[in-house]
Order: sequence, then C-alpha cells, then structure tokens
Amino acid sequence: MSDQNFNAVIQRFLAAIETGNEAALGELYRDDALIWHNNSNDTMSKDANIAMLMGLWRQGVRLRYVFDEQLVVGNRGVRRHRVEATTRGGQRFVFQVAMFATIEDGRIVRLDEYIDSKELAAFGAAVAA
Repeated sequence: MSDQNFNAVIQRFLAAIETGNEAALGELYRDDALIWHNNSNDTMSKDANIAMLMGLWRQGVRLRYVFDEQLVVGNRGVRRHRVEATTRGGQRFVFQVAMFATIEDGRIVRLDEYIDSKELAAFGAAVAA
C-alpha cells in the first residue's frame, strides 16, 4: 500500500470522527476490526469503538486532528498527531497521540492507539462534569 492510499483511508476516518459520521466509520472499519488503547489496555470491537466515539459526539464533544508525522510500511503505518478536544462547556484539551493502523482493501482492520493516560483522565472528568 502506498503512503498516499494509507493516508486517504486515515484522513477519511479522522474526518468521520470530526463530523460524527457514524455511517462512514462503519464503512471504514472492517467488521472484525480490533481497536486497542494503551490507557485501558482493552481491545474494542468495531461496534464498541463506534459507539464510544458517537457517545462523545452526542455529549457535545468535538474533536479535531492535527497531523504531525506518518510512516507507512506495507499495509501498516504509524501516525503521530494531536487531538484537540473541546467539551460542550468549552473546555479545550490537546493530546499527543501515536496511532498504529493496519489497512487491508481500503478498510481498517486494526488500530493501536497510545495517549497519555493523565491527559485523558482530566478530559474524561471534564466530559463527565
């Protein structure tokens, strides 16, 4: 897979999160996709991950992804970006994220996401408030 093809899938994926496009997320994940997060050490299914992302959207959280760098080898790539999260109350958080993605036939089959647990805890508390 070329860097350009990998980037196109990831860009569509992140845009779907930013706009709350549940249907696009469903199309971009393969049905058996697995999503792992370092902060919980849990692996989520496609449906669980989409439900979590749409739950944030329904709570008024808005996310914006800012590209830093990316390296693609075969069908696997690592992307480093910043997530700018704004809560319904207007609180703003910025997270540094490293995301490893495996893409097959234009669909995400695996994501491994690394984010600072302390930053995420503060954001979670603000969303819950």
